[in-house]
Amino acid sequence: MKIKHLFILFTLLTFISCTSYKEQLKLKNKIYNDFDNRNYSTAKKEISEFEIKYPHSFFISDVNKIKRQINEIDEENQRIKLKHLRKNFYNDAYLYTHKYYDDMTKITWYYYNNTNNSRYSYNEHIYAYIGKKDNDPTPWLRIVLTYHARDWLFVNKYIFKCNNTIFSVYAFNKDSDVKHGGIYEWTDFSLDDFGYYNLLTIIKANNVKVRFDGSKSSSTFYLTDTELSGLKTIFKLYIGLGGNTNYNDIKDL
Repeated sequence: MKIKHLFILFTLLTFISCTSYKEQLKLKNKIYNDFDNRNYSTAKKEISEFEIKYPHSFFISDVNKIKRQINEIDEENQRIKLKHLRKNFYNDAYLYTHKYYDDMTKITWYYYNNTNNSRYSYNEHIYAYIGKKDNDPTPWLRIVLTYHARDWLFVNKYIFKCNNTIFSVYAFNKDSDVKHGGIYEWTDFSLDDFGYYNLLTIIKANNVKVRFDGSKSSSTFYLTDTELSGLKTIFKLYIGLGGNTNYNDIKDL
């Protein structure tokens, strides 16, 4: 009786194993077929299904090989798309900017046409600019936040509300001056210090509210269409000149 039960169990396990093997082989072949026919999105879904159902399969190394090949194809496609996007961004933005060349430092500076681009501006709160050194393929982008009034804020941080997203940027390297009968407070940020994704969030928003938050007082206002357009234009030119980015971040700008 015991031997009979063991035989039944062995037969059942063998059947299950054979069935599982056939299902794995069928799904693996579908993955290969879709890959050969360049149906990469379908193949990726099937690979995910295979990894979940059969993580210890005999075929898992073959499936992972196809997965790596698809990832390489995706990366190459994104590099090509990014190259085209850089060209388009440069052509779109260049007409709306001006530049000057400093022959002492061998740096070309780029600014938006429709803003004063000055720390001593009466009517601007934010602007961006680009620097690019001769023989250096990578430009750098900086963002300036500036405040003008008759009373000090002693700004510690800038709070942004972009649509429904709120974040803060701290004024670690702030500066100030007294000029033209008023006080000026500003911070000149590198893109890394300001935050690449913070700038993208501002650029992609329909409505941006900013609070200059200080130890003495605070000031809150909305960015104007001109300021937002300037930030977007300078950012696109930065990308067009070879600035660091990736395709997925900027494809919908």
